[in-house]
Amino acid sequence: MPSEATPLSALGWYAILVVVIPALTAVGIFLAARRAPNGLAGTAIAAVFLLAWVFDRGSFEFPGIERWHHIAAAMLIAGMISPWLGVLEDRVTDVVSAFGLSVLAGLAAAQWIHFPAWTPWHDWALGGSIALVAFAGEWISIARPGGLVPLCLGIAISAEAALLGMSGFLGLAVPAGAVALALIGGSHILQLRLIAHDGSEVTDSPVRTFAGGGALTAGLLLVLIAFAGDSYNYTPIARWMWFAPAAAPMLLVIGEIPRLKRIEGVRGACMRVIPILGACVITVVMGWKLVAAV
Repeated sequence: MPSEATPLSALGWYAILVVVIPALTAVGIFLAARRAPNGLAGTAIAAVFLLAWVFDRGSFEFPGIERWHHIAAAMLIAGMISPWLGVLEDRVTDVVSAFGLSVLAGLAAAQWIHFPAWTPWHDWALGGSIALVAFAGEWISIARPGGLVPLCLGIAISAEAALLGMSGFLGLAVPAGAVALALIGGSHILQLRLIAHDGSEVTDSPVRTFAGGGALTAGLLLVLIAFAGDSYNYTPIARWMWFAPAAAPMLLVIGEIPRLKRIEGVRGACMRVIPILGACVITVVMGWKLVAAV
């Protein structure tokens, strides 16, 4: 009996992975495109990462041979779920759903992803960091629509990509750099309003937000890269340098303090972006000096 049940079980899992999950993903994309277009941002980020991954490596394994290959699997799953996150945030209170989903993402990553020399403390640190960074990104994206959050996340991931390149971890540096470029370039698009067919601006159209899975997916990648870079680091790059870019977007929370929240326009954008940019630049420069000194 067990030998007869095994093929059926394997066939069932195959149908779920190859047919059911892709179909549910497509349904989520249809719903997100119609009711919550912001939910497609996470899928776009995952697609950029996975395309760069495949073009660089020539193949894609699920979940992968090496432990750090699980990052690509995590991005694949996040990209498939992201449209449904956008639909959920469109139906439920934004902040509540963002908090719950960020915590679930942290718990899932802590349960599934383990890098070399891993301890239970690393599980807690990984899960807590993902929940914190993802929720902060989603919450600020809800409170402040536009391209500010993806720009800051793109700066942080570009700093991590530079550190990965200096450490020789090119297999992760290439897709991370592609995501950083997409976030920095796409931040301008989120700031634009809709244009009517006659070429005039639709003044009542909302500025797009990065919430609904976009900030969560980018925050997930940001933290996973930091832990992977530190775990596979065989250079003089200090541990804090890997985690400084991952923590840098949290500085956006300072801009939501009531007195500072009223500062808008170019001055407000500079006040929020420059500290993050400065922290990332300093980290990369110091890392470069340590590597060059060897």
